[in-house]
Amino acid sequence: MIPVETLDYVEAQADYVALHSGGRTRLKLQSIASMETELDSARFVRVHRSRIVNLERIARIAPYARDSAVTLIDGTRLGVSRAGYSRLLAAIEGSPGGTFPAPLDAAVSASGRVGAVPCGG
Repeated sequence: MIPVETLDYVEAQADYVALHSGGRTRLKLQSIASMETELDSARFVRVHRSRIVNLERIARIAPYARDSAVTLIDGTRLGVSRAGYSRLLAAIEGSPGGTFPAPLDAAVSASGRVGAVPCGG
């Protein structure tokens, strides 16, 4: 099990999802669409057809351009699609107070434990 609050992002890899948490990766036999329905939509946003990111792990959001990306607190850079960018902005606007928990280019702290994601291995 991977505690949800430690999950940085999820990435599709064929019939599996790669669960990235604290510098480690675990594979789980599941589609990314199915994983998306299991995660809290107030906390996780699908930013690309193959990626779901934990909003609390975002340190920077680049303005939308052809090669837009989010940078996570650990320095990981993840590409963002046009539709994903729109979903990301909507999630930020829908957050408590209507703004991102911190300036768009500042680190965001993690919150308390709310659950876990089961994974094989």
